[in-house]
Amino acid sequence: METKGMITETFKNTKGQVVGALHHDKAYRTVRQKNKHLLLVMDAWGIDKSIAHDLRPKCDTLRLLDTDDNLVYSIPLETMIEKGIEKNFGFGLQLFLPRSYWTVLPKKE
Repeated sequence: METKGMITETFKNTKGQVVGALHHDKAYRTVRQKNKHLLLVMDAWGIDKSIAHDLRPKCDTLRLLDTDDNLVYSIPLETMIEKGIEKNFGFGLQLFLPRSYWTVLPKKE
């Protein structure tokens, strides 16, 4: 996981697996593989809806490191909550937004 600042809280999915962490700079960071996690039909990244709402008001940015393409995607949390499209694929409700909503940042080594 990209390490920028001190981790203040970790978050788990419905299976109990740690899927991301809130850092001191108010950014939630998670690591994904495009070939496994990108919702192809929408060309979209997603987050558990419950995690997105738990992040309020302590987080302002979502950062996703795609290890397949070595890119970091960033989006304001409020944009994901307000415009995210709800889907449930058997893992609980998730919010998805197409990659066109996300800003691509250079990955810092």
